[in-house]
Amino acid sequence: MWYYLFVKCNDRSYFNISTNGGRNIKQKNFVGLLASIFLIFYGIWKLNKFFEPKVGPVGNGPSDTVVEIVWILFGISMILGVGGVIYFSYSIFKRND
Repeated sequence: MWYYLFVKCNDRSYFNISTNGGRNIKQKNFVGLLASIFLIFYGIWKLNKFFEPKVGPVGNGPSDTVVEIVWILFGISMILGVGGVIYFSYSIFKRND
């Protein structure tokens, strides 16, 4: 059993690794880039949705803790989104010298 885990796993055909010039890697990077862009737009949309005016009596409004949590989640979303856009853009457009 250990033979199959350590020795057989090094075989390219065992993992079904494609050797078509890295096209699958470019496709994965493109999907990652789209996911990062989606994460940025989703964070902006959620922030806008949270702070849009409500209809009817609102009382005292949202608590400070909820507002802080929304801003922290927005910050995390922006950091991950922008970092992903930079990383995946670099991975797609880098030169292979």
